[in-house]
Amino acid sequence: MANYIFTPNAKTRTRSLSKWNYGVLQLGVLLLTTGIFLGGIWAHFSWGRFWGWDPKETWALIALMCYVVPLHGRLVGWLKDFGMAITSVVAFKAVLMAWYGVNIVLGTGLHSYGFGTGGSELFIASFVGLDLLFVGVSVAKHKGWLANKQMVEAD
Repeated sequence: MANYIFTPNAKTRTRSLSKWNYGVLQLGVLLLTTGIFLGGIWAHFSWGRFWGWDPKETWALIALMCYVVPLHGRLVGWLKDFGMAITSVVAFKAVLMAWYGVNIVLGTGLHSYGFGTGGSELFIASFVGLDLLFVGVSVAKHKGWLANKQMVEAD
């Protein structure tokens, strides 16, 4: 994303970073899927059920889908390099929700440890807000909405 903001003309580096991003997302989907299955096996032995639609389990599935959809979008041609960069950053918010949001912010279900532990909600919300602001600036720069004044005056 920073490459699109600060060096938008570096096409070779952008292409290389995009390939790395795609490969890392594929590996992430593999590991997240493995984690969900292993968590289900652990839940079966601990609670007697593989899947119970607990908020933690549900958000783990949502996080997985947030990564699977962009990978399929890239495969069928809906997303190009910039689209993959945007969706990978935004999809990470689902992972944050699955890991921290369910445990700390929601405070419900079998995984509600740490609820209300002194400002964690504000820290997480600030991080997510700043990250989404970064995405917004990247999109605006990529679309040309934040054109450089010197370039506009030269035209």
